[in-house]
Amino acid sequence: MDKREKESIIGLIVSLIAIMEETTDDSTKDRIDEQIHQIMKDLNLTWDDM
Repeated sequence: MDKREKESIIGLIVSLIAIMEETTDDSTKDRIDEQIHQIMKDLNLTWDDM
């Protein structure tokens, strides 16, 4: 993955985190959290990359 792709994906993850923090629905929070962790695992990203 090149730098531009990585920056784009990180931007999307950060946007999802913001949505997760805004919602009051625990089920939605859990699903978003699960998806964030899965994409980070699949792309070998860490929180330090953020």
